[in-house]
Amino acid sequence: MKHAVRFLAIASIASLVLVQNCGQKKPAVLTDPSYVKEIDDWHARRIANLKKETGWLNLAGLFWLKEGANRFGSDTANTIVFPPKAPRFCGTLTLHNGRVTLDAEPRADIRHDGRNVSRLDLRSDLDSHTTVLSMGALRWFI
Repeated sequence: MKHAVRFLAIASIASLVLVQNCGQKKPAVLTDPSYVKEIDDWHARRIANLKKETGWLNLAGLFWLKEGANRFGSDTANTIVFPPKAPRFCGTLTLHNGRVTLDAEPRADIRHDGRNVSRLDLRSDLDSHTTVLSMGALRWFI
């Protein structure tokens, strides 16, 4: 019961403070035009980065590779399931001792730097020369 009385007393004091401050004029907010421009520029860069080809708004999936073979394609039986516009089986990504190798299904037409690839050791996004693979409108990297 002591706790309830104490709570009511605190609530009454808080209400009194709020009522007293309601009639006061709010202080003017000063804005520095260079600061506003800095925020606007940051916002524009953030939106552009989100929309770019490798931005978060274009992300269709994020998958962890297991050690060994990871089959990929649009078939749900694959380890990694691509969007329905991809072939049912596109190939295999093999993770071995931290390195990833692509073995592509020839009919999948997987490309790197504009050239069709069949087997390729991939560089991850931690490398300055990340291997970006493409297949039609899809792009992906390790």
